Amino acid sequence: MRWAACFCGLWMAFPGVASARSLVIVAGVQGASTPAEVQVLEAIAVEQAELRPGLTQVEVWPDREPALRCGPDPKCLQRILDRSGADLALLIAADYRVAPALVGLTMIDLGRGELVGVTSVDLGPQAPRDALLAPLFALFGAAQLDPAAVVLAQVEPAEAEVILHPAPLRSDGRTHWLAPGRYTLTARQEGYVPSQSNFTVASEVRRTVGLRLVEEPTLATPLLLGVLALAVVGVGAVVVASVAGGSQSCLCVGGPDACGGGCDPR
Repeated sequence: MRWAACFCGLWMAFPGVASARSLVIVAGVQGASTPAEVQVLEAIAVEQAELRPGLTQVEVWPDREPALRCGPDPKCLQRILDRSGADLALLIAADYRVAPALVGLTMIDLGRGELVGVTSVDLGPQAPRDALLAPLFALFGAAQLDPAAVVLAQVEPAEAEVILHPAPLRSDGRTHWLAPGRYTLTARQEGYVPSQSNFTVASEVRRTVGLRLVEEPTLATPLLLGVLALAVVGVGAVVVASVAGGSQSCLCVGGPDACGGGCDPR
C-alpha cells in the first residue's frame, strides 16, 4: 500500500497556538524532466501556507539536497535547517520515476526537533494542486495552523471595484482569504454612489458579503423637477386669473398678485 499517514500525539505536542510562527519549505523531485516540477510543488505549498494566519513568514529553502537526504528524520532536519530560523519545516519529495508519480509530505517542528506528521499521495491523473490540497490541509491542521476565513463579495453591478481594508491574506478579486479581525468592504463604480459594509470574521468561517450600488442622480433629474414646478406655477396663475376676473372675461399673468389692481377685459 503506497499511501500512508502518521499524526501521532500531535495535539499533545502543540498545547497552544503560537501567534507568530515561520515555515521553511524544501521541495525536491526525482525523475523530473525540467525544474518546473519542483517550482509547481513549491508554489502549491506556498499558496496554502500563506492562507494560514498563524504563519508570519514563509520561505522556500534553496539548498534542497542536504535537507532532502535527511528524509523524515527530525533531528537531522533540525541540524540542516537550523540557520533558517524557522519554527516549522515542510518537506515535499516527489518521485516521477514511478507511475503514477508519488509525493511524500513531511512536517517537522524544528524548535522541538519532532515529527508533526508525514503522509504520501499518488498524483495519478489529477493535477498536482488537486492531489495535494487534502494532505497539505491535514499537515497544517496537525501543526495547529488554522486556515483563513473565506469571504465572498457579491456586488451589483458586477464590474464594480471592490476594496477590502485591512488587506486580505490573498484575494482573486471577489473571494478573499482573511485573518480573524474587523474589516471594511467598499464597492465603487463610476456613476454610482459608493457602498460600504463593516464586518468581523473568525478563523475558518465562510460567509458572503453583499453590496448593491445605487446610481447617482443625473442632471436630467433636477431639470425635470424644475419643469414640473414651473408647470404647477403656471396652472396656479391661470386659476387665480379666472377667479380675479369674476364674470368678466379677462386674463392676468404673472402669478397670484398680478390681478390685485384688476385686469383688462378681453
